[in-house]
Amino acid sequence: MVKKDPLQTLPDEVGAGVDSFYDLLEVPHNANQGEIKRAYRKKIRRYHPDTCDEPYAENLTFVLNRGMDVLDKQRERMLYNELGHKRYYHQMTSTSEGPSSSPIQPDDYERSTYDLIKMANLTVHTRETWWRVILKSEGFKVAVYSTLILGALFGFLLYL
Repeated sequence: MVKKDPLQTLPDEVGAGVDSFYDLLEVPHNANQGEIKRAYRKKIRRYHPDTCDEPYAENLTFVLNRGMDVLDKQRERMLYNELGHKRYYHQMTSTSEGPSSSPIQPDDYERSTYDLIKMANLTVHTRETWWRVILKSEGFKVAVYSTLILGALFGFLLYL
């Protein structure tokens, strides 16, 4: 796990105007995984130390890999989008445990209804459609079972 902000290590000729991994890859914040991977491959092909003679090529490759580590994992990308680049890395340096020590715990993050709705609205982050994300969620199962139990109880009471 990287404990310091990799964008801070970029030289001025590359790092000017780059405030996030999205800026580095030159993709919009709502880009889907395919667009991000294509932009990453394009940049890596151009700046890989074996093919590029620029003195900052190795450093830029390192930063591109770190950016892909964050943007390729859905949970990390959602946390990165929610906190922003500076807060994301500030949180990593402020604790030794990294971003998982945030008030948003990974277990809570999976079970939160708010985040399931948020994931449904941000379907560009997943390969599944929004309704499949909701159908597979734990909260949906609880809601269906609760409705079935209450319906059976209400039907039983009407029968009496």
